[in-house]
Amino acid sequence: MKSVLRQTYPDWEMILIDDGSAPPCAALCDRLAERDRRIRVFHQENKGAERTRQYGVALALGEEMTFLDSDDVLEPEALRRAKEAMEQYGADLVQFEVRRFLGPIRGPRKKTDPPVQVAFHDEILRKLILSYYGIAGFPGYMCGKLYTAALIRRVLDFAVVVQFFGEDLSNNLRLLPHVRCLVMLREPLYSYRMGGGTSRFMKHFFDDSLALHALLTETLEREPLIPREAAYYAAVQLKNELYYHLCGCREKGGYSMEALREELLRYGTLPQVQDAVNYPRADQSGRAGFREAVAGQRWEDALALVLDPPKEPLVKRLARWAAKKLG
Repeated sequence: MKSVLRQTYPDWEMILIDDGSAPPCAALCDRLAERDRRIRVFHQENKGAERTRQYGVALALGEEMTFLDSDDVLEPEALRRAKEAMEQYGADLVQFEVRRFLGPIRGPRKKTDPPVQVAFHDEILRKLILSYYGIAGFPGYMCGKLYTAALIRRVLDFAVVVQFFGEDLSNNLRLLPHVRCLVMLREPLYSYRMGGGTSRFMKHFFDDSLALHALLTETLEREPLIPREAAYYAAVQLKNELYYHLCGCREKGGYSMEALREELLRYGTLPQVQDAVNYPRADQSGRAGFREAVAGQRWEDALALVLDPPKEPLVKRLARWAAKKLG
């Protein structure tokens, strides 16, 4: 919140929604609103991130909107630079670089040339949206973006697709086909705090994965400009997410052997999962052999791969951890 107060662009409003938080948080929000008339506070019983965000969008008065997670930081020039870019190019959406930090450790500043990139409707659907099908590239999160109010208000008509995982991606996936002009500012104007609680084990993770897979498939069928190979990427992604879900159940959920077997049978026999694992070449990433075992319904073989993950040297594990933490 302090980072918003430090913005060099002064004409903003901040909407704080107390979603059933503990008393100190609610009182802090009220005190901030008393000190600055640009801050508006609303209190409600807990409804979750997705419903709360929709409520905030409905309350907002501005012509543009951005989202800031409670433990992240906007750089002082963020709103001004994003607003200028939106006006200069007539954009519906401006994306700026997100820089990761963990305590005092800051991720490196990425050097990108050109410093500004512009994409229009056809390129967005032919290239950028593929990121949401499992190809690294354009980020799926809603933070670090400035939307026009006309664009983001479309989210009010969206049903909640997921409950715990992937709500940002599900919203942006449905918004991108409506973007006429998108600007990418290669400046680290948003700082994302690593080490929060969102990476905790969620036993319903794969339910959300299935819902996202259905949305990805529906979008591909509806938008002819999206390359057809997106179906392959989505199949690989779903197969991998089943494997990682089972690994999470084993490592963090403490599931017994019988509970793991039940989880594998529950999901592995679903038609959409069978379609994904039987998709041609859908074994190109993730744990080798898992796709074949699930496709052939060789449940003991699939379970054995989950129970006996490949061992990595300590140095490689540390390097992978550091790369993930610092981007």
